[in-house]
Amino acid sequence: MLESTEDLDADDRGRKLMRHLESKAEGSFDRKSLVLVQELVVSRAARSFQSSKEFLEALAQGINCICDALLQPQPFDITVLSLQAINIILHKQPRVVTQWHIDQIMGVIATLASRSPPSITYTTKQTALRYLALCRIFNTMLSFHRKRLGGRYHLILPVLQSLLRPLFIPFTILPSNQPSSPATENPFTATHASAYARILLQLADPTLSSLTSHSHSTKSRQTQNLNDPTKIAKSIAGQHLHYLIMTYCDCQLRGRLKPEVRQKLKPGIWAVLDVIPQETMRVMNAGMDKAGRAIWRALYGEWRRDGRGRGR
Repeated sequence: MLESTEDLDADDRGRKLMRHLESKAEGSFDRKSLVLVQELVVSRAARSFQSSKEFLEALAQGINCICDALLQPQPFDITVLSLQAINIILHKQPRVVTQWHIDQIMGVIATLASRSPPSITYTTKQTALRYLALCRIFNTMLSFHRKRLGGRYHLILPVLQSLLRPLFIPFTILPSNQPSSPATENPFTATHASAYARILLQLADPTLSSLTSHSHSTKSRQTQNLNDPTKIAKSIAGQHLHYLIMTYCDCQLRGRLKPEVRQKLKPGIWAVLDVIPQETMRVMNAGMDKAGRAIWRALYGEWRRDGRGRGR
């Protein structure tokens, strides 16, 4: 347990946190230490300490510890504080984030989005709040660490699929010959669909600023003029995101979306379809069964009616 630091100045608080991270056992994060991480990363009073090698190394170690702890049974408030701490470090201290951290965080998102922690039952409201926190982290990585994500779609796709499935209300199978009916309780709303759609937009229609680091040489800027990073990113996304559309069609067979959720998802799904080559769409269609192709044709037709895919 981290002792009280309320009466310490910023540097002393930072050193106490550093010692705590160095000495703590794996998975033993508590509320006070998580709050202190966030406070020290954003506090102006701690700026002198924020640039020290010791503090940056402590933060890097902190990411590892927090990610490990998130995969273990945790009370809901600790889970939320842990996710907030990761998001703040990704945003405010990007220089401490390594490729290992990015891969580790992606694994945490995929795991938490697809299941509840073992031995702990979250309420539907808590599950929905955790979902938003996971989406915020993914968006922060796309905004500030896009180069580290790069073409790592073997990690990106499982995360996208895990975040997509909860938005659907699964059909319940009734006995005898009664038709399937959708389950009634689902905590995911238009707000959650919007958060997910923003991720898809970042991937399929990225801004130039998210694709370039904050400090580039003149040579790098000249190279960007010759090779448009946004076109390259869209091309890479188009080579992989058809698997997400296939998952979307499969989810349509297994459940339904609330009308408001479907509407908020559209911009993201349309952006994904915009970057998938026509030939890939034909291959995707050929790889589906009869029911899947029917869902795909309906989705494709709606996309075209909305004025997308012209000139293909």
